[in-house]
Amino acid sequence: MPTRKTARRTVPPLPPILAEFRPINELWQGADAPSEQSVRWELRQRRVELTDAGALAYRHGRLYFHPQRYQAVIERAAIDLARRKVVSE
Repeated sequence: MPTRKTARRTVPPLPPILAEFRPINELWQGADAPSEQSVRWELRQRRVELTDAGALAYRHGRLYFHPQRYQAVIERAAIDLARRKVVSE
């Protein structure tokens, strides 16, 4: 890892901000990805759970997501939905 030089000493580089977060548009890009509209619908429906889990972040006016945290929230929601459907039958 490269270092930064200052007038007096060499210090380690600053860590990148939101290093593990990805731009939100990566959720709907790719061959097997859902459409942009379905992802945005999911974000609106689960915004409280996603923010509570630390899965979403804004930086310079852009929305980012944390892949593992996002996936955990969506999986939990899918399991809860299945549980409600099975119990109600």
